[in-house]
Amino acid sequence: KAVYDGDDWEIFLAPARGKRPYFQVSINPSGDCKALRRVEPQESAPWKVPITAVSTLSPEKNRWEATLAIPLADILGTTPVGQDTVLDANIFRGSRNQPPLSWSPVFNGSFHTTKRMGRLILE
Repeated sequence: KAVYDGDDWEIFLAPARGKRPYFQVSINPSGDCKALRRVEPQESAPWKVPITAVSTLSPEKNRWEATLAIPLADILGTTPVGQDTVLDANIFRGSRNQPPLSWSPVFNGSFHTTKRMGRLILE
């Protein structure tokens, strides 16, 4: 079973809107995490970076929390990471019981619509 089959969070990151490669990190309630480097939506390879992934279930509160630490230098390449660094991103919440939710709507049903990513400005 894949990390993103069922409940999951998926984060897509790119150094610039529509630019390739872009990166996908997924985590499920069991704490399984998968990181991919994508040249095309259907063409991926494992992205071997030191990601910290923690998943915490709180059934009594009907809550699931996921924490990810992702090294941005591996995405930005030679661009220094610092104040006012710009990164394009989208965040999706997948669930078996409802349609997926996204931070920046893609409108076409594909999580891989990089031109619809939102912009993060690091401070």
